[in-house]
Amino acid sequence: RWFESAAREQAIDLRRSVVYFGEIGGNDYNYAIGSGDNASTVVPRLIGPVIARLNATINHLLGRGVRHLIVQGQFPQGCLSLYLTLFRGAAAPTDYDSLGCIVAVNRISARHNQLLRQVVENASKAYPEAEIVFLDTYGAYTHLLANAASYNITNTSDACDTRDASRFSGAAAALLAPRTGAVAETCENPENYLSWDSIHMTDAAYGILSRLFLTDARFSSHYPNFLSQCATSNNGTTSS
Repeated sequence: RWFESAAREQAIDLRRSVVYFGEIGGNDYNYAIGSGDNASTVVPRLIGPVIARLNATINHLLGRGVRHLIVQGQFPQGCLSLYLTLFRGAAAPTDYDSLGCIVAVNRISARHNQLLRQVVENASKAYPEAEIVFLDTYGAYTHLLANAASYNITNTSDACDTRDASRFSGAAAALLAPRTGAVAETCENPENYLSWDSIHMTDAAYGILSRLFLTDARFSSHYPNFLSQCATSNNGTTSS
């Protein structure tokens, strides 16, 4: 509704605009898991309604004339610092994958992305005049995690700043509390951290993901696209 209101009030020509449809749905899963729900029950209960809403909204935007649409997939939530903390000491070794991520939580993210990709494919067929780009956040994040050292990331498990974890509730707040007391401080080298506040990434890590989306065909579908064309300057170097 806010988007529609702003578009009307500012007389925005959506056919000449780029619309970024960001990573949406993560909090639905975060709060359900953080409140103590078993991850296996979250999938059938929440993913269907979340994807249905995203599908309706994406098609509504295209129906309103949007011709350049970027759709971002979910992060692998089981790799986030929040969940690594939540499950620390409670999960068995077999509950983790080769990157040290929580398998059950990542299964939710993977299923969400699988269905969202299908939404994008269907929308592309229904609106062939539109260019829709899907950003594989899951793939880019796990790539960064697996190759952290080459990107100057030396800490992939801890949060740089844990002072605002008071916004979490239930199990999440209880488990993060020991790390978020009065003595908690922001780390001195956030450029070497993957996680900023246990859920969101640092500026440095977001920058790495952005460059991957703009320049690496593995994480931007289809490719090349209008984003990759804008990512290089006339001399062929990647723009910031």
